[in-house]
Amino acid sequence: MARRSSGLKTALKVVKTIDKINKQAIRDAEKRRRSQERENARVEREHQRQKREAERNLQRQARSKEAQEKKEFKEALKNSQKEYQDRCDERASLRKRYIQELIGDING
Repeated sequence: MARRSSGLKTALKVVKTIDKINKQAIRDAEKRRRSQERENARVEREHQRQKREAERNLQRQARSKEAQEKKEFKEALKNSQKEYQDRCDERASLRKRYIQELIGDING
């Protein structure tokens, strides 16, 4: 007489297979979670790097603007000094000419 199985072995195999698949799904989900965390950290680092670079650019532009303004101020000062000196020379020349004319009128 052939013995019939009670189905317990088949049920255990099915349960073991389901458990194995479930464990694999948990491992896969954990891998995806860790991968997503790494990606989020990478994106955050990139964002921080871009933010620092933008701040450096702003500082660089501010320094450049200050240097340009200082250069323009020095140039304007230099021009003003030259104009002042030209006026002083012109006035001295006029005084000398006026004195020469007075001396010429007195002597002449």
